[in-house]
Parts: sequence; C-alpha cells; structure tokens
Amino acid sequence: AMLKGMSADNVEKIELIDTPPSKFDADGNGGIINIVLRKDIDEGTNGSVSASAGYGIGGKANSTLSLNHRAGRNNFSGSYSFNHDASFSTVGVESAQNMPALGGELQMDFMNESSQVIRSHNVNVGFDHEQNERTTWGSAVAWNSSQWIGSGLSDVAYRQPDSILAVQTNMNGFSRGNNLLSNIYLEGKLKDGGVLNIDADYLFYQNRNPTMVSALFFDEEQNE
Repeated sequence: AMLKGMSADNVEKIELIDTPPSKFDADGNGGIINIVLRKDIDEGTNGSVSASAGYGIGGKANSTLSLNHRAGRNNFSGSYSFNHDASFSTVGVESAQNMPALGGELQMDFMNESSQVIRSHNVNVGFDHEQNERTTWGSAVAWNSSQWIGSGLSDVAYRQPDSILAVQTNMNGFSRGNNLLSNIYLEGKLKDGGVLNIDADYLFYQNRNPTMVSALFFDEEQNE
C-alpha cells in the first residue's frame, strides 16, 4: 500500500541489484529492488501540487503535495499523497453437465455482484545535513494508512430433474492498515574512495481485516 500511494515525482530511480553489498539485508538469492527517493539540490523552497479525478463504475481520485527547503548544508523535505478508488463488478455463469450418479443433467446458475472502496494516505518527511564534504547524516519517516471496504452477494442454483438447491452468500469485509518506517543514517566517504554507511531502522506494521460471511440454503419451494 505504501508503494501504491507513493507519487512518482518523489522517486529519482529504481535499482535492481542482483548481488547486494553488505549494507543491504537481502534474504534468498533473488537480489533486491532499491527505490531511491528524489533529493532537491537547489537552494530555497520549492514544491508541487497535483490532483486528478474521474469516474469508471466508481469514483477515482488522487492528489499529491510535495515541499522541499534547502538552506546551506541543511535540507528539509516532505510530501503527502491521497488515493481513492471505488469499483463495482458483476459476474454471471451458466453451465450444464451430465451427472448419471446424481440422476441426470445438473444445471448451475451463478451470479455475483461485488463492490469495493480503497483509500490510502501517505506521508514522507526527511532531513539531511552535510556535516562536511565527506560526512552526511539525516533521518526520514514514512507513514502509510490504507483502508479497504468490500461487499459481495452471490446466488448459486443447482438444478436437477427432480430437485433444486439454491445458495445465497453475503460477504462484508473491512481492512485497515497502518505502516510506519523511520530511519537514521550516517554516510561517510573514505579516503580510498569507499563509502561507510551506518543505518538504524524502525518498522511498525498493523493490519485489521475482519470479514463476515453468511449463507442461506433454499429448496425448490424456497424454504430455508
């Protein structure tokens, strides 16, 4: 969710590292994807604002705000983005097959209607200080809050020569997640051309995802 809500304006480059150096923690043999965020080097204050909205079987909207202030050896940056996506879908299926073990042809009618709304907020704040030509230190905080609300109604009818069984299923779900990633770093350039990096990271992850499902069964006389 954090990556989905991140504005492309805040990304400088994306690196695919097959053999990660020691400063990266990589599990397995697949390498890592390193997302490098943009840092403004111009003096003063600058920023950008963007917003868009639309409708396609549900409302769509997103907006971003970014600010950057650089004064001498200090650089402050911050950004906020919001995303809203509502959608609706309908699926219908009819099938028939010969089932001698059940007394003949079995017909199935299936209909499903579902809707969902996704909202997310992303906040990024960072500070960098150039201690001297060889040493830079700073910190960054990234926070993401996402919410999903969904519901679905399914009707299934099984028809045989002498009976009908119908099932109606209703699903309502809710998901809310909060993620916080903070970092403090120190970077030093060595005389031999190497780079020394010291990082301390903190990650907080929380997700609640309750879902309620109910089912009703009916015979050919619509009795439960």
